Parts: sequence; C-alpha cells; structure tokens
Amino acid sequence: MFKHKIMTFAAILISFSSEIYAKTAYPGGAWEPGPAKYGVEIVQDIRLKMDDGVVLNASIAYPTDLTTGKQAEGKFPVVIEHTPYAKFSATLQPNSYFSEHGYISVLITARGGGKSTGQVDNSGLRDAKDGQEVIDWAAHKLNKSDGRVAMIGCSWPGMIALSTAGHVREKSPLKAIIAACSGFESIHREAWMVGGLPTTALWQVTQNAQFALGDTPAAQQYFKMIKDGIQQSAEQAYERRYWRERVSMNLAKPIVENDIAVLLWSGWRDFVPASALRSYTALQNAYNRRPVYAAMQANQKISPKYQIIMGDWGHSEGLDVGIYLQWLETWVRGIDTGIQDTETPMHLFEKGSNQWVNIKSYPVTTQYESFFLQPNERLEQSQSVKTENEKINWGEPEQNGTKRVFNTQIFPEGATLAGPMSVTLYASSNNSNLVLIAKLFDVNPQGQAELLTSGAILGSLSQLDQDKSWKDKHGNFIWPWHKFYREQYLKPNKVYRFDVALSPRQWAIKANHRLRLELTTAQSESICPNEGIPTTTHFELCGQTLSQLKTVPGGVYHLFYGTEYPSALNLPLLPLDPFKKIHAGQIPTAWNENLRKIVKQEPLIPTYALPLDWGK
Repeated sequence: MFKHKIMTFAAILISFSSEIYAKTAYPGGAWEPGPAKYGVEIVQDIRLKMDDGVVLNASIAYPTDLTTGKQAEGKFPVVIEHTPYAKFSATLQPNSYFSEHGYISVLITARGGGKSTGQVDNSGLRDAKDGQEVIDWAAHKLNKSDGRVAMIGCSWPGMIALSTAGHVREKSPLKAIIAACSGFESIHREAWMVGGLPTTALWQVTQNAQFALGDTPAAQQYFKMIKDGIQQSAEQAYERRYWRERVSMNLAKPIVENDIAVLLWSGWRDFVPASALRSYTALQNAYNRRPVYAAMQANQKISPKYQIIMGDWGHSEGLDVGIYLQWLETWVRGIDTGIQDTETPMHLFEKGSNQWVNIKSYPVTTQYESFFLQPNERLEQSQSVKTENEKINWGEPEQNGTKRVFNTQIFPEGATLAGPMSVTLYASSNNSNLVLIAKLFDVNPQGQAELLTSGAILGSLSQLDQDKSWKDKHGNFIWPWHKFYREQYLKPNKVYRFDVALSPRQWAIKANHRLRLELTTAQSESICPNEGIPTTTHFELCGQTLSQLKTVPGGVYHLFYGTEYPSALNLPLLPLDPFKKIHAGQIPTAWNENLRKIVKQEPLIPTYALPLDWGK
C-alpha cells in the first residue's frame, strides 16, 4: 500500500448545489423555453457579396404569426450559424427552433462551400472578415432585425464563431456565441495532429469532409492542400503562420474586451476536450487581465459570461438547443434565466462516479502527485536511487519489445483525478527521432482496464514553450505546451527529457482500483492500416509525415528512471468525492447535430443527461 497524500479541503474548490431543486427541466430550474411562440418561414438563396467580391449564400428562417402564417410583427434578435457545411444527411437549413422562439435564424455558407464562391479559409482571417460583414448586415440591413446578434456552431462553425468574435470591431452588435465541439488552437494540436503526429481524424477529414462542403472544387483543393502540406512537412505541419492565423488563444482578449459571452461545449470523447478547457481558462484569464496561456489562479475573479459544459460523449454529441436558447436569452435579450449568477462556470461530467460536478477554476489544484517509474513494472511515489533503463523498440504494440507497462498499487479508499496530467520521460534513441505514446488506464480488481486518457510526443518536435506550459507548486510540468515550430532532430544515443501532455480528465477512481501506464511507439495496424484510410470511429494517432518516415522507423529506445532520471507520471490526485455532485437529467430539447433535429425519445438515437444545477 503506497502513501496517499490527502489534500486539505481548503485547496479544493467544492461546488455547491441549490437547496431547492428545479421547477423546470433546464439549468437553474427557473426558466424553460415553453411551446413554440411562432411559426417559421424559410427564405432560400440570399446572396451576400463580401468586400472582395466573393458571394456567400444564406438561408433565413423568420418567425411567423401562428394564426395568419405571415411574418410576425416587430423586430427580433438574429442568431447566425456561419458554416462551410452544405449537407450532412440532407441539405442544411437554418435552425428553425430559434425562429419558433423569437429569433431570426440565419445559415451562412462559408466561402468555398455549397453555393458560396471563393476559396475555403477554415476559420482564418478571411472567414473572420466575412463574419464581421455578415454580423453588420444582420444587425443593420436584415429585415426585422432588432440589431442584436449571436453566433452558434459545432466543430468548424464553432471555430468560425470564435474567430469572428475575436476580430469584430469595438462595440459590435455580436452579444454572445456558442462554440461547441471546438476551441482555440484545436486543429493542429489536438484534432488533426497530437504531439506533432497525425491522427485518424486527419486522414478521414481530408478524404471525406469535402462532401459535407458540397464536393466543390474549392473544397477538393483545400483538403488536398492540407493533406499534402502535412505529409510533406510544409507549413501546415507546424505551428507557423498558417495555424497562428486560425483561432489563436490570443483572441480571448478582444472577445472579453468586447463583452461577448461565450459558452463552450465539448466532451471527454470529443476530438478537442483539452482545447475547449484551455479556451475556458484563456477567457477567464483575459477577464482578469492575466496572460491567456497561463494557468488560472485559485482565487481569481470569475465571470459567468464564460462557461463550459464537458460531458461523456464524442464529437458533435450531447448538444441541446434548449440550453442554446437559454444562453441566448440570458446574454442577448438580458433575461434572468438562472445561469448568469454562477460562481462555478465549469460543468464537468465525472467518469467513474458518472455524475456531474461544478468547478470554478483550472487547474483545480497545483498540489500534484508524481508516481515514478520503477523496475518490475511499478509506479511508486518514492524514487529508485539506482539508475535503471529498459529497451523499447519502435513497432506495432502487438510485436515483442514494443510496449512497456507500469502499475500503481491499489487505491484502497479510491481517489479523484481532476485536471491536466503529464508524463515525464527520460529516453534515448539509436536514430535521430523517437515516438512515444502514453496511455493511462483505470484497472478494476478483476484486472479489466478502461482507457482513462492518452498523449504522445515526437522527439523532433518536443521542445517546450516554457511560458505557456503549466507547472505545479513544485515546478513540475503538468500541462506541457510544445512549440511545434520546426524539427530539431536528436543525437543518437543521447538521453533527453520528454514531457508528454495527457488529455485532461475529471475521473473518480473507485476503491481498490489501480492505474496502469502503457508506453508504446506506434499504432496497431487494425486501427491505422498501412494502406488506405482508417475506418475506426475512435480518435487515435495514425501514420507519419514523410520526414517522420525517414527518421522514425527502426528506432530502438531506452527508457531511463531513477534519481538521476526521474521519469514519472504526474497526477492531480485528490481524495475520492471532493466535489458535491449536482442534479442532472435528460432535457426535452436534446439536439442531434448530424441529423439536425431534436431527437427526444427516438429509438436507436442516444440522448444524454445534462447538468441542471449550474451553481451560485
């Protein structure tokens, strides 16, 4: 039994639930959308000319009088979805749910997609400029607009919303956005590449996403450029101008300065949970005039205008248009819906306990625990004095010698992991590069293992940005932030330090469970085939760029540990159940983003419980 240091509760941010529960099935328990107040009239193929001559196609859903069927009297706020997508299972239409509740709902197809002209920009400066023009049109020229505007979107549209919000003029009509399934700096750091290595999502997107954009020549050209650029180690493979112009974390500052409310919405099984969480901290830091890349301070002031929902679901899942509407009613119309007073704006699903918790700041604690690699596959909280090393070969994990496993002892009383995690590894390679993939598992008493989190690093792109990396109170890196600017190859057989960022989690380790750290060097061919496009629905590392193919294969690595080389797993370890669990339930307006409709109680279509108490 190892020593389990118990944190003082003064260091733990405990969220409090309301004493009286819900009179409605929506967060706060005091507001609900009610039945439809209006009918809907959709006007198709509105052509909006941008300042450079490119024409964007728009569809508009107007509220209509339920009795006469004519456009309703009066003026209404406008909610915009600016998306490159032209179709999923069917042609995309503006979301009429908002029109039924008193908003003009506008669907704008981004340049290069569908019937819009121009070249695909993917949330860059040009898409942001288009967004500004669309917002000004919606506020001042669109018939029946009352001048107040919001933007919504999941995935790519969510990034366009963030990019637009970060570039609007001072005193913009834009009042609020909902950026679901997205976050600042998410594509090249978490969705399409992780640790400098390509993912299954990259190959699947560059092969198939053009069809969602309408299979336009512009879409075909764009995805070929991305695929070729990353494969050939061009600018798109690194942290250079191309990605720096696309939804930088620095946009948090102008968003806050322009007083634009932001709801982030992601899932632990999404492509971008880390980016969404880091976006939340950037916005709250900007509100406090602190560096946007920094870790939050436990006592810093919190704004309810920047909140996040993080559930147990994958990409584009777990969304709810009723809560979307509640966010718009709160920050666009200024209605007291019960969610604007919270002091705990992080609403996180906790795996293990399978309940929701409310949290204030991130990281939750800076008192991390290090579990050091030891002989005989052990992870211990004390270091081995003697320097040890183990060989690990590059190759698929099914091959001999390509995997190393380390286990903690059991947690007799259980524990909670809350926040970012990391692995510090000292290693050498016999060639000029190295790939290390770290996976952390929760193992029950019967030996069954459940993947908790993962991360990876490419040796030639392992240089840290010290200013943007988070550290615990002892100076250990708990959220390494890598520069990814250029390849810097290793000297063969020299020992280097590698800091691997593991995707953050909120996870309850049950009593008598243990943790297992698995280190591998390549992906299984069953997940990442040697030929063709991966078909797995799971988000995994997959493949290598041409430069990596020249420097990685044939690698023989040595992992070092001991006092001289303190390789360790760094965890935000708290006692079991340090947070008050909050009320949750299934909401009547559960939205399916792929089907583009409300799916309450439809067979074979999953719906999810959502947090209903956002705290005070």
